Amino acid sequence: MTSAKPPIGAQPFPSAERPAAIKRLHRRLNRVVLQADGNADGRRNLSVEREGDALVIRGHDLGPVVTRAWGAGHSEYEWAWRIPAASLPALLAALDGQPGDDPLELVRRWSVAHPGQDPGTVLKRSDVPLEFWNRVGD
Repeated sequence: MTSAKPPIGAQPFPSAERPAAIKRLHRRLNRVVLQADGNADGRRNLSVEREGDALVIRGHDLGPVVTRAWGAGHSEYEWAWRIPAASLPALLAALDGQPGDDPLELVRRWSVAHPGQDPGTVLKRSDVPLEFWNRVGD
């Protein structure tokens, strides 16, 4: 519980300004989980994170959904889309962002509006320069 009144015996700050030692820190998020679902068909995890000046969208599917797509003996699929810093303006345009928008937050908002979709696929279709990696395994 918070209160505008100082505790008994404490003196209020002389101004509305908080002392520098207790000012709120404004930190940018470095990783956001976009999807973490599971059902009888399998499990999907999808996230976006900062990697230096780049943004990386990572996905991981497990279960029967992978076996149907890749065949018997395969139950795990991982992938990543790396969007280098030079491509971030194109990412903003492809996801209807504005110059100055935080790319990680924009991907999060886009994913909320398009549940279950991989934003990397949309970026590729929009010709955003990016790198792709994947692995199929068991």
